[in-house]
Formats: sequence, C-alpha cells, structure tokens
Amino acid sequence: MGDFPKDAQWELSYDMANRIVGDKDRLVISKSTHPFMTSISADDQRITTGVRNDPMFSFGSTVHESGHALYESNFDPKICGTILASDGALSLGMHESQSRFWENMICQSESFWKGYYPVFQSKFPALKKLPVKEFYESVNIAEPSLVRIESDELTYSIHIIIRYELERGLLDGRIKLEDLEVEWNKKYKEYLG
Repeated sequence: MGDFPKDAQWELSYDMANRIVGDKDRLVISKSTHPFMTSISADDQRITTGVRNDPMFSFGSTVHESGHALYESNFDPKICGTILASDGALSLGMHESQSRFWENMICQSESFWKGYYPVFQSKFPALKKLPVKEFYESVNIAEPSLVRIESDELTYSIHIIIRYELERGLLDGRIKLEDLEVEWNKKYKEYLG
C-alpha cells in the first residue's frame, strides 16, 4: 500500500488517544511490543502501542487501549479507591467491551473514516489517491490470524475461547503443563486451521 513512516504513525496514535480520552493531562503514551493500558489512578492513564510498517496496527491498538483508558478515567470520584473501582472494574468483560467498542464499532466504521481519513492521508501521502471507500474496505477485511491482537473481529473471540479451554484443562488436570504446547497447536489447528 505504501510507505508509512513510524513518526507519522506515532503522531496519529497520539492524536487518537487524546481525542478519545479527551484530557492530555491524564494521559501518558509510550511504545511497546505488545500494547497495553494501565492506570495509576483515575487521573493517570498509561497507554502503550506498537509501531510497525502497518499503520493500522498502531492505530487500532492505540484506539483499543484508549477505550480502556476512557473507561477507567470516567469512574465517579466517589467510588475511586473502593472495591467498586478496584483493578479498573468489577468486570474485565465490561472493560474489554468498551475498548473493543471503540476499536471495532467506532474506528472501523465508514462514518469515522469519512471524517478522519483526510487526517490519515495528510500523514501518509501514499494514500492520497486511494478513495476513502477503498481504504475503509481494506481495513475491514476479515481473515484469521494466529496472533490475537492482529485478528479480525470475527476470529478474535476464538483466541479467547482457546485460552479458556487450555487454562481450564490445566486447572482441572486434563492437560499437563508439559503437554501445553502440543494442546495449544491442536486447538489452533482445529479452530483456526
């Protein structure tokens, strides 16, 4: 598709994180091989993202982690420091749903790209001649990946199911630790080909 300078990817990631979280004073963004978000408090959100030759990886991971940061930064101050807000939420499922909502429902929508694509193109001149409709379709291709954070929204949950089944097998004794790699490979072959 073209050349995507890492500095430009980083600038777009920073821009999106600030647009989503909305408060630059409460947000720290750093680079990491595997993106994650952590918070010191509701007033201190820490996001990391990875930068590769594919700008959608850094962009999508930043959006995802920003969804986590937004969720945690909006706890009512009255419950901060209590069990209601401990470790970021009572439900990690709820936490993940908020980040996936931003990643898949908002920032992969056609409406979003109609508005944001000119900003994206300004950082990546190789996209100047690619119409927004074609770009939108290219970022919404569904194809499985063996890497959970790189998978499409159709197969993302399969990674979670595989992990759950393997962990449950380890806990109930059906899977021995020394057999984990073999069982992992069997599950990925069976579920993702």
